[in-house]
Amino acid sequence: GTSTIMTDGTQVPLTIFTPDMAGPLPVVVFTHGFQLAASQYASYGQHLASWGYIVVMPDFPGGLIGGPNHRQLKVMLIGVIDWTIDNAMVADGPLAGKADATKIALAGHSLGGKLSLLVASEDGRPSAVFGVDPVDAGGGPFGGSEEDFPSVTPALMPQISIPMVLLGETVNATGGLGGACAPAEDNFQQYYLHAESKALEIEMLGANHMSFLDDPECGFTCSACPDGSDDKATTRRLTRRYMTAFFHVYLKSQEGYRSYITGDTMNADVLDGLVAFESKNGF
Repeated sequence: GTSTIMTDGTQVPLTIFTPDMAGPLPVVVFTHGFQLAASQYASYGQHLASWGYIVVMPDFPGGLIGGPNHRQLKVMLIGVIDWTIDNAMVADGPLAGKADATKIALAGHSLGGKLSLLVASEDGRPSAVFGVDPVDAGGGPFGGSEEDFPSVTPALMPQISIPMVLLGETVNATGGLGGACAPAEDNFQQYYLHAESKALEIEMLGANHMSFLDDPECGFTCSACPDGSDDKATTRRLTRRYMTAFFHVYLKSQEGYRSYITGDTMNADVLDGLVAFESKNGF
């Protein structure tokens, strides 16, 4: 379904994936990347919904020049959480009265991953956060003030107390038009390095920053990131699998799914040369 909300004085369209099963169900708020639409991640919404999650995907405004800064986007994302909680049990509402307002997780790609972690550093309501190649850099190619484009790592990482997965790639750690798409000094590994809560780091070997999109050949925006050597369908499939298993363990307390993120099934992916992983802080 779809809905439109007002948050921080801005109209934000929402795409909502609702499972055909009885609630209450945990909610995942999934935020798109810079200059990318929520529709680029529909497969994630469909997959999570098929496993019993309500997925709310906002489409935030913004382009290469102009548009809201990261502080404003953070406020908007908090507004999406507010809206989700307010509408959780409204029977004829957009969440069909099925949402569990006590079990909300955040996920996002690129800037969306950064915003998810930024919100998690100051909002106590999310229970878990999954960053898909989150990039901490501020303000696009032109930079911006620390107030308007706050950096999460290292300064704010100690304020995140919930379990997290930091999944990403290193193909785009250097190079690219106008600079690296996921620069080494601002990439998923930096979030993991400075994480003080339960954390899992997964590197998708050979993937590039756009491998995670449903359409990695998305035109000009995607062309800015040099290609990798991965099979992109496999990268997306594994990312969806790890995300679902992580939320099963930490939102649904289904410990059996830990095999997919730190156990035998994950180790099989490592032996297949697809990923590398490590965890810390009792993940």
